Amino acid sequence: MKLLLFIRSLAAGGAERVCVTIANEMARRGYDVCIATTISLPVAYEIENSVRLIDVFQGKPLSQNKIKIAWSLFRNIRTITKVETPSVVVSFLSGMNKYVITALYGRSEEHTSELQS
Repeated sequence: MKLLLFIRSLAAGGAERVCVTIANEMARRGYDVCIATTISLPVAYEIENSVRLIDVFQGKPLSQNKIKIAWSLFRNIRTITKVETPSVVVSFLSGMNKYVITALYGRSEEHTSELQS
């Protein structure tokens, strides 16, 4: 099973700690885990070597136009989920939730919300 986690950054914070904790534990259990971030800040927590990090904007400079940024984010989330083909997608914090839910709306793949131990 592949788990794809979306979060703004992995800088220090509660949601960031929860994201890394989930990613590390699922990787230890043998899951394929990816964390996609929109801001490339230093990672505040230790991450298992098997957890892959994805830069949603692929290191490209962002436009100053908020509409272009939002469109790029939406498009890149859709592309990442197509390429990674995750079994489960999880997003953290309301700002990211809006983009992920909107980007995945209408996708034909089945997704499960249950993880078995």
